[in-house]
Amino acid sequence: MAERFTPVVLRALLIMVLLVFVGLKQVSAAALKVDGAVKTFDIQIGETVDLEIPLRYNGAESVEIVNVSGQCACSKARLVPSELRPGKSVKLLVHYDSKGNSPGLQKYSFICKTSSDKKYALKDALSVNLHKSIVVDQPVLYLGELSPGSTVEHSCDILMEGAFSIDKIKTVSSCNDLKITLAQRNDKKTESTAEETVCSMTIKFSTGKRHGAINEHVDLTFQCFKGRNSTIRVPVVGKIAEPVEITPAKVFLGLIRPLSTAQLHFNIVSPKGSEITVESIKTPKWIKANYIESIKKKDAMELDVTLEIGSKPELAGTILLKISGNASEQPFVLHVPCVFVADMQSGEE
Repeated sequence: MAERFTPVVLRALLIMVLLVFVGLKQVSAAALKVDGAVKTFDIQIGETVDLEIPLRYNGAESVEIVNVSGQCACSKARLVPSELRPGKSVKLLVHYDSKGNSPGLQKYSFICKTSSDKKYALKDALSVNLHKSIVVDQPVLYLGELSPGSTVEHSCDILMEGAFSIDKIKTVSSCNDLKITLAQRNDKKTESTAEETVCSMTIKFSTGKRHGAINEHVDLTFQCFKGRNSTIRVPVVGKIAEPVEITPAKVFLGLIRPLSTAQLHFNIVSPKGSEITVESIKTPKWIKANYIESIKKKDAMELDVTLEIGSKPELAGTILLKISGNASEQPFVLHVPCVFVADMQSGEE
């Protein structure tokens, strides 16, 4: 048996052992590894994020990393700094694109290649927990038809897979004449379970003087996933109706006396033949108003208003005519300034 191990055979066996040893050293995992426990990143499917993973090099000599390759095309990585020094820490910077990946826990490995073709393996260095897309329960916020200068509120829910907390929400509108703000975020309606997180909110829409179609969007940006920002873009659709026209737009009553009466006459025209309806007239507390629709057509009206002045009139006031007449779902409020000159020497106290 011993005769078989000739010097030639022994030399060949020794060479094979050396080659295996050298091969094992070519891909080394112990010298370069994640510093501490591997962190799992929570990411929404569809996001592209930049991640940072701390590494520590325990090799005996300094080496230069010339290339870092990942097991998946979705992750591109590099080392900073690229030179590894014994006992020093470096950062693995990963540009990760989650598009097309499946939900759930995913782990990725990397190979770091030196200038001398030595390789360091980083097995499962990147751990990500992919979640389904965050959605709003209403893919389109339909506002209907609004009046110019009106304000409406719209409620909606944000739905997420898994249990998360939403720390901050802000809105950004694409339209200069449609002001969108977060009116209320009801924490009592924020429910989180292991399967799903629901956050309820109320968004306030304030229209300007412009009329026409609303075809805009609102960006809902909120902080979740351990402090990182996520943004949802939600289309906003509706219409701002043409305003009701009223003449005169400003009334000067002249000299009025306590406990007297004053007469106002208005011509009101509604656009596009919409029917006009006077819902109410709001006056200062020292004035009582009675009105008569003297002449009424489908899209026009002459309105006579009788004002009964109280015992202590003020110098100026505003009459608010609440009128439906622009085919909108919200009544249009007309502000008619009324200027008074009070004669406090007349009348009874």
